[in-house]
Amino acid sequence: MDKLARKEENPAAQFVLAMGYLGQYDFVAKNEQLGMCWLKEAAKNGSKHAQEELSRMDQQTQEEIAAALAAKERMHQEDAKHKAELRELKEAADALVAKANSGDLDAMVLVAENMCQGTPGYKHDLYQAIQLFEDAASKGSVTAAEKLTLDFYLGAGNAFEYGNNGVKKNLQRAVKYYKIASQKGNTDAMYKMGLCLIEGRGVRNKNWNSGMNY
Repeated sequence: MDKLARKEENPAAQFVLAMGYLGQYDFVAKNEQLGMCWLKEAAKNGSKHAQEELSRMDQQTQEEIAAALAAKERMHQEDAKHKAELRELKEAADALVAKANSGDLDAMVLVAENMCQGTPGYKHDLYQAIQLFEDAASKGSVTAAEKLTLDFYLGAGNAFEYGNNGVKKNLQRAVKYYKIASQKGNTDAMYKMGLCLIEGRGVRNKNWNSGMNY
């Protein structure tokens, strides 16, 4: 087939050879570069099939380009929309934080909740969130006081001990919250506090006796 295509410049043979290289037939190994060369040669030499195939390929290419451009535009629009939503969230968060900084108890609680969860627009900071809850509770916020349960302090201790839920590991803070929960009667926190003292984790010195007393 290759010799016939070359020797006689047979457009029909050139088209068949081209389609073989393009993977339509298995009498030659696939080679897209050679396939396109022979397809163009066949079209130049008058093969209507080759001309139609090139036209179809060109149309397909144009459609693929159009589809790619449309997809790119959609992505650009979605990205712009997402950025606008984030800006709105950040502006709302900044306004609420400013209100909390002015001493508004409800705002303090809301900011603390959002910081615990890492809500978009807020810094994900469990330690600062707990400080806000404690500050609001000390100033009379019943809602903040209700948040500061034994399980809440135990959960905070676990988060800081193991670095869970996006919280950076900090054994000293873990011990701080285990101790608070222990003092309030949480037996799980007592066990955790005892282990920390026995193993010397998050405390200045190991203390077997104090640890066993927990």
